[in-house]
Amino acid sequence: MPKRPGLRTIQFAILYLLTLLFTSSAMAEDACPIAELSAEAGFRLDLGQFACVYADESRALTLPQILSDSGSNFAPAPNGLVDFSFGSARYWVRVKLRNAEDTAGIWWVTHDMPTADLLRVRAVAADGSVTKLLELSNDAPFYDRPIPHRHLVSSISLEPAEVTELVIDYVTGQGTQMPVMAESVAAFIERTQGETARHMMLIAMLLGMGIISTIYFYSLEGPPALFYGAYVFSIALWLAHIEGYGFQFLYPNATTFNIYAYPMVGFTSYSFGMLFVVRLTRIKHHSPRLNILALSTTALLFFMVFLAPFALSTVWYKTGGLILAVLSYMVQLVVIISAMRRGHAAGWMLFIGFLSTFVATVLLSTGYLTAGLFPQELAGSVLRVSFLIEAFAFSGAIALRVREARRARDQSLREQLRLYQESLRLSEAVRQAETDRQEAERSAEQSRAALSSAAHDIRQPLSSIQMQLSEGLSDPSSIKGSLSYIDDILRQGLENEAGPIGAGLKDPLDSGTTERFPAQLILDNITAMFAGEARSKNIDLRVINCSIFVVADPLSLMRVTSNLVSNAINHSGAKRILVGCRRAPGAVRIEVHDDGAGMTSEQITSFSKPGTKGGGSSGQGLGLSIVSKLAKQNGLGFSLESRPTRGTSGVITVRTAPYTPQIDGEQP
Repeated sequence: MPKRPGLRTIQFAILYLLTLLFTSSAMAEDACPIAELSAEAGFRLDLGQFACVYADESRALTLPQILSDSGSNFAPAPNGLVDFSFGSARYWVRVKLRNAEDTAGIWWVTHDMPTADLLRVRAVAADGSVTKLLELSNDAPFYDRPIPHRHLVSSISLEPAEVTELVIDYVTGQGTQMPVMAESVAAFIERTQGETARHMMLIAMLLGMGIISTIYFYSLEGPPALFYGAYVFSIALWLAHIEGYGFQFLYPNATTFNIYAYPMVGFTSYSFGMLFVVRLTRIKHHSPRLNILALSTTALLFFMVFLAPFALSTVWYKTGGLILAVLSYMVQLVVIISAMRRGHAAGWMLFIGFLSTFVATVLLSTGYLTAGLFPQELAGSVLRVSFLIEAFAFSGAIALRVREARRARDQSLREQLRLYQESLRLSEAVRQAETDRQEAERSAEQSRAALSSAAHDIRQPLSSIQMQLSEGLSDPSSIKGSLSYIDDILRQGLENEAGPIGAGLKDPLDSGTTERFPAQLILDNITAMFAGEARSKNIDLRVINCSIFVVADPLSLMRVTSNLVSNAINHSGAKRILVGCRRAPGAVRIEVHDDGAGMTSEQITSFSKPGTKGGGSSGQGLGLSIVSKLAKQNGLGFSLESRPTRGTSGVITVRTAPYTPQIDGEQP
């Protein structure tokens, strides 16, 4: 049979239990000590280390029930942080405050969270009286706040040595961490003004660098620059919302948007960042599978943007969103590493930028997913620094990309210049070849015209020689003159020293030498050349002697005159032809008149063109064109007058020589 415990043992057990009970009560009383408030101008005190917290999952407890709680439900805030991770409970915070000064004082208590579905702050005095300091719901516009600050602020006043207890309860669909700080009004203003200046400077720097980089980038890359600009703008807007400036300055009455802006703007910035990286690295052309992964992640991010108004209050949305944000940066880093392996000029700068934001996002997500591990302000500071590093890194990456694009553009311009110069040389060669071809054609045409003209003019003296021989009139002097005329034509037209026919160097028709000679020389040759032919055709050819001396090319003048006489004999149908001279001021006119069929002015114009001849003519249609061209090239005047049925008159005007002799033929 076991021994029964003795009296001494029972007494010891009772004493131990009482000691343990009183010790636990003392520990409970001392678990959340009183915060002493000072009246110093720079006073600032973090109340998290003095706070006791409780999560009411039922949301059913009332303020009297909370005040009647002996402390069994409340516990000190872990690590001095009011933080419950993600949840849907009503969260209670109790902090005891005491004015440690001998005078009354006013302090501002900052409940450092941008938004809450419901927040109530009440001061409970030692006598149990309750004073409402702040009560706001998520549908209240910004200016319903008693102190218009970017975060929630309540004011408390205490008499000397007065003790009061702050009781805070709140419900939020976002992160539950709520730093609580008591400050003097002067310290609050100094702190918030400094923070605002730093935050605005950061946002302005991000926007300024983003705008400049976007403009430079767009001039070379086009659409990828727009994704970068959208990314920078959304990051700046996200920072403004994180710090509470969006609700304060941009949309103070859009309370609904303010609730959902944090995830919507955040996921939008992640999406544009992904699109920017995909387009800049051209991953589509190098790794289609990685491109599909990046675009799929982007689609999920945009889906989270549109899902925010419907699922923000759920834990799975917030947890999944944080994990997706981390994964999106991991995908971006993989894309960048792939680009770096291909030798992308800006890859390492992009890697630095996204690595910094990846680290900040991991830290931020860890803070949201764990309760009281570290202050979210630490993660916020790291995030701001990471965005600044990212901005500089991206600006450097864009600068490198711009330099690479300019180098490629300069190389392309040099290549285009080389091709242009080569094309210019080819064009010049083609142009020169075309010029040479045209010159050759022109020379060939001139030579052909010269040959035709020479052949045409040779026919008449040959015809005269043939006729004399056929009639038995073998006048040696006449035949010799005709042969001499033929020789002159051949020498001038075919053997000119300026170049052979076909070279186009000199027109044979314009190669005569001007000299002084008697006009009678032309008339004698006309008589010798055409007298026999005129007799054979029963034409009365009369040549009037002339003693005037002229200055001209004898051969050219002879060819002009002989062509007029030949046309009159062979094509006019004339019975009488008169050839003679008529004096004019400073010149002499050699005239050829016939009484043939004549021509209209239209016929004269038509027959003056090379190759045009009258109906039934056996000629080549060159006579009048040769006359006109030779006269013009040798400074001779030429005119042709004709009337139908009245005959034709051709007039050649030749400059006379000084000291022209009289008509009676006396030599000077």
